Amino acid sequence: MTDESPKGVMGGEVDTVSAPKPPEGYAEPYQFEYPKLLLFVSASALLIVSVIVYGWLLVQLQGLEVLPVVFEVGAGDEVAIVFDLGKTAVPFLFGFLGVAIVHELLHGVVYQRYGYEVSYGVYWRMGAVYAAVFHQFHSREHNLRVGIAPLAILTVVCLPLLAVPNPVIATTAFVILVLNTAGGAGDLYALWRFYRLPRGTVFYDVNIEHMYVFEPK
Repeated sequence: MTDESPKGVMGGEVDTVSAPKPPEGYAEPYQFEYPKLLLFVSASALLIVSVIVYGWLLVQLQGLEVLPVVFEVGAGDEVAIVFDLGKTAVPFLFGFLGVAIVHELLHGVVYQRYGYEVSYGVYWRMGAVYAAVFHQFHSREHNLRVGIAPLAILTVVCLPLLAVPNPVIATTAFVILVLNTAGGAGDLYALWRFYRLPRGTVFYDVNIEHMYVFEPK
């Protein structure tokens, strides 16, 4: 679904944050908002759980010898938790960039598959990158697939990499899995909300902060 409304200047503020008129057969719109506190708590919980689960799996697959990439192992197999930037720079750099860029790129690729015009950018206020379909009606069904894509694809790709007999590759995969899971808190919340909406519901993004929901009558 597309809309021919005049487009504002993306990357900054658009001319208006008002919703367009409802399509025929749809009720008046309401704004979709993310609960910031809930997302912060959820992301923190997912981060802790991911570190434990994927960290345990990494050690099971690689053994303690993988730990020097992140930790230092002393005499008697005692593990000293030391953040060694020299040993973790590559995994964390590639892991962070991989999640920040690839995560949003996957959102965009799925949107494009359904024929939407995708805008990419950086939301400086929150220090986040985004892929969005501004000034176009986009469907609930498409958004369910768009929302789950990064979490599903990066998990499927990176899980086997934990077993690669290369500490840098395995640890980079671990970092990507952790950050992608924790960073997916917003996607998971949106998926939960969207799934509960009626079939045929459509959305309209005016800008990165204003999404409107149109439910069928």
